[in-house]
Amino acid sequence: MHSTIVAGIVNLVVNILLVLKIGILSAPIAAIVGYGCVVIWRLRDINKRYMHISWSIKRILVMLCLLALVMWVYYFHNEGYMGDAY
Repeated sequence: MHSTIVAGIVNLVVNILLVLKIGILSAPIAAIVGYGCVVIWRLRDINKRYMHISWSIKRILVMLCLLALVMWVYYFHNEGYMGDAY
C-alpha cells in the first residue's frame, strides 16, 4: 500500500509540474513516472524479503532512452502526422 500511495503522490507532483510545459501530455508521462516508482519500490522489496531478482542497469537505461525517443518523436513531430486531422 505504501508504494502505491508514494506513486500517486509522485504522479500528482509530476503532472502539476509538467502541465504548464506540455499540456495534456503531462498525464501519461506522470503515470509512467509513478508506475516506475512502484516497480522500483516493489523490486527492492522482493529482493529484500523473498528472493533475489537480477536486473541490468544497462537494459533499463536503454528502455528509458527508447521511451524518451518515442515521446520526443510524438511530441515534436506530431504536427506532420496528425496536425491536419484536428
